Parts: sequence; C-alpha cells; structure tokens
Amino acid sequence: MSDAFNWRIGEDLSKVRKGGANDPRVVIKDILDLESIVTTVGSRLIASRGVKASTDAASLDYMVDRGVTIVGKSNLVELAFGTQGINPWYGTPLNPIDPTLIPGGSSSGSAVAAAIGACDFAIGTDSGGSIRVPAACCGIYGLKTTWGRISTKGCYPLAPSLDTVGPLASTIEGIELAWSYLVVDILDVSLDVERAKVAVLEEFLNPATAVMVEAFFASSGLGYELKGGLDRASIHRSATELLVAEALSINEPLLQEGHRLDPMVCRRLIAAHQSEASISAALEERHHFSHFIESLFDEFNFIVVPTLNHRVPTIQKAYDEILNLNTLPFNFAMLPAISVPVSKSVDDEIWNWVDGKLASAEISIDDLGGRERWQTPFSLQIVAPFGKEEALIAYAKALSKKGVLR
Repeated sequence: MSDAFNWRIGEDLSKVRKGGANDPRVVIKDILDLESIVTTVGSRLIASRGVKASTDAASLDYMVDRGVTIVGKSNLVELAFGTQGINPWYGTPLNPIDPTLIPGGSSSGSAVAAAIGACDFAIGTDSGGSIRVPAACCGIYGLKTTWGRISTKGCYPLAPSLDTVGPLASTIEGIELAWSYLVVDILDVSLDVERAKVAVLEEFLNPATAVMVEAFFASSGLGYELKGGLDRASIHRSATELLVAEALSINEPLLQEGHRLDPMVCRRLIAAHQSEASISAALEERHHFSHFIESLFDEFNFIVVPTLNHRVPTIQKAYDEILNLNTLPFNFAMLPAISVPVSKSVDDEIWNWVDGKLASAEISIDDLGGRERWQTPFSLQIVAPFGKEEALIAYAKALSKKGVLR
C-alpha cells in the first residue's frame, strides 16, 4: 500500500519487523514504543529529540511473541490530544470514504490503514473516543478496552486514568483476530443475541439519531428499552475536566516551546493551564455515573448509543462539533465499548425512516446537519460491563451474521 493516505509516520517496517507468511499484518499507532524506533506521538517537537525506545510497549509483547508483521507506525493527532484527526506536521490522513471529511482522531492513521486494507488490524489508543471516533468516521470497527485490562506501559500518556489500548479493523473478524493477539487469557462467552437485553440512553440521542437507532433495531428485529435519568452535559464536562487536567500534567513542559506544537493542541493545553476546574468534583461525578451504569447492567447485557450524534464534519469545519460527547463518558466509567458500522442495506432502511420523518416534519434538515444523507454509514457504540470485551465482540459478530452490520 502507498502512503498516499498519509496514514504512516516514518518508514515501512515490514522488512525489519517481519513475521511468518501466515502472520497478520499490523499497524501500530505512533504513541506506542517499538524498540530502536523514535516514538513521535505525532509531534515534530518530540520527534526532534530523537530518543529511541529501548523496548516494545508492553501491550505488544504477546503479539510480537506470537508473530506479526508490523507494517508501520501510524499517524495521529499530536500528543493524541484531539478527535478530529488533523496533523499539521505529518499530514492529515485522508478519509477513504470521502477525502473532504475528517478521518477522526486521535487514532486517525490506524483507522485509515485498517479501512484501506494496509493491515489486517491496527492498534490505537482511546482516552476519550480516539479509537471509536475515527472508526465511525472511516466506516470500520473500533474497540475501546476496559481501563487497565491491557497494559499502557510504553505508551506515551495523555490521561492515565482514562488511557486504553485497543484494535481497529475493517471487519468484526479483524477485531476478533486482534483481540486474540492482544490478550493471553480470553474468556469463553456464550451469547444468544436474540435474548440479549439492550438499554439505549435517551440523553445520548438527538432527534435525528433517535430515529436512526429506532430504525436500526426495527431492521434487526431486536428489541431495546429507552432509559433516562442522566445529565450527559454534566458527565461530559466533568470527564473533560479530568482528561485535560491530566493531559496538562503530562505535557505542561512542552508549553515552553509551544510555538513548535500544533496551535489547536497548544490552545487546549493553555486553556487547561488557565482552568479552575475542580478535579474532586469531577471524581465525585465519575463515581455517581459509574454507579448508575452498574445499576443498568444489573438488568441489561449492553448499552447502545450512537457513536456520533451528527454527520462526520468536513476538514474545513473540523472543529465545529464536539466529537466525543457520546464516547468520553464511557472512558470516564472505565468500560469497554465498540464502535460498529451498520450494513449498506440497514443504512438504506435507516434513511427511508429518516425520509419519512422529514416528510411528516417530525425532524428537520437542520437536525441532520443541513444535508439529507450522511456520506458515512451510521455507527453504533455498544457498551458492556467492566472486563466484558469478549461479550462485546460476540454480540457484534452475531449482529454482523444477521446482516445488520458491515
């Protein structure tokens, strides 16, 4: 594969980190250490120091022991501090669905590499949506793992109490393969998709995506229950305060050379420096939200919400929307979540429903973002209890077999 999509940072590593003929091809986000290679974190400032990693990141140990061909290090938002996927130093990875759209971030290069078939699966990180958002933007699968289940040793930190490592792939089978290379002890899960109980969080919907979720479940023949009682704005605000405070604690020394940082990243760090956010209040909000979600899982197997509540923005309007409104809360709760793209037939059915709601004036063009059909497939985020990645994968795989996912 060429680098025309700007997905890779540095050289093709497939000759120096080569597995066997039948071993998977893997792309590693350039936030994870590979021995003898400079970890740039998408930053010209950090890259200029030329510090080579002494070992591989711990999350890659089992994978490397089993045997993989590492195709390359993937591009990302500088310092992994952003969800748009834009990088002014190494080039912004091109969205393979429509190059005028953002690829999503921060694991932009990993998502693009997986989407164009440059690898069998890619490894990214997710602190607030950095796997799930680019997966949704590029029409693929992305798994955010339970906090602490996969080691982050050898991963440049953004927000240590939120950071996770996980895979992206163009199919659910690719995610399943990646999981088998990331985790030694895989749990055996038996799941009847028809009997799984699903809660949809009302506050995570808007008028347009409420219709889309309803249409998805109607198409799948599965049921769900709408649940309320949350203040998503407050939860997101508290989670953001925690994330940016931790990001500042890690990266504040870089502000001494702030002119060498992406202006948007620098602006976020400066804003965090000037903030008077109460971390103790944020942690209290985290406790209450986690307790609420745990109580839901006493009754339900999964929670489902849209990954994004609006169309994927264009690069020209990349910063017009907050992209992690529906994803960051589940980092806050430390739970596993997977972003999944609906199938073409279901996407068509969803838009038939939308057209009907437009005709009856139940929703408006403005609810859809000004144009009728989104270029990217509708993406759902499925959330499971703590440590239940295997159940997520099994559920998504069952949905795929039903023909409702890509």
